[in-house]
Amino acid sequence: MSRCSDAESMIAALKTGIGIGPVPTSLAHDQPGLIRCFDPPEGTDTSSWLVISPEAWRRPEVKAFSAFFAPRFIAMVRQWQ
Repeated sequence: MSRCSDAESMIAALKTGIGIGPVPTSLAHDQPGLIRCFDPPEGTDTSSWLVISPEAWRRPEVKAFSAFFAPRFIAMVRQWQ
């Protein structure tokens, strides 16, 4: 587990393959080497992507976490509406 105090640090950590993490859309859009794990929930103006490096995405446990996390994140965002 790792913690980052700002989005730039998070992007740098993700690019090294450390794992999976949230990044503001405005910053993630222009970052080569990051993969969006799932689209924002429909009908929201969510401004974050959950992104990961291609190297980390190849790991089965990271794919499993994304599959686990995505529906829960979407449900949480819908509760905010």
